[in-house]
Amino acid sequence: MRSLSLALVAMSLGGCSAAWLQEPSESVKSLVHDLTLQGFTCSASASSINCLQDIPYKSYPPSKCDADAGVCVRQAAQYYSNAYVIRQTPAGRPHIQHQLVQVPPPPEPKKGDEDVPRDKADPSPRG
Repeated sequence: MRSLSLALVAMSLGGCSAAWLQEPSESVKSLVHDLTLQGFTCSASASSINCLQDIPYKSYPPSKCDADAGVCVRQAAQYYSNAYVIRQTPAGRPHIQHQLVQVPPPPEPKKGDEDVPRDKADPSPRG
């Protein structure tokens, strides 16, 4: 009996995934497809599909002010992305859990790219 429980633990740690991940329902496939079209990167774990927003939102905490000195100091930006954990119910419907996660700042834009919105950038080569 002990060897059976050890084998089950080893299988769960060894990368075996939930059966539904091998053949998800059409609704789960459509949901993951829609999220990837909306700028999410999705990956499967042992029991769920995790989708993280590619371009995070920038948020500034309130400025810290010193009444005696009469100055306010703007705080550093914090970056947040939407994350979804998707599991499939026995009926084949997606079960979605939403989280807002703090992420590291994105890399700085290259020189000259600062004013070009990402969706308006010209992908054609210049020459």
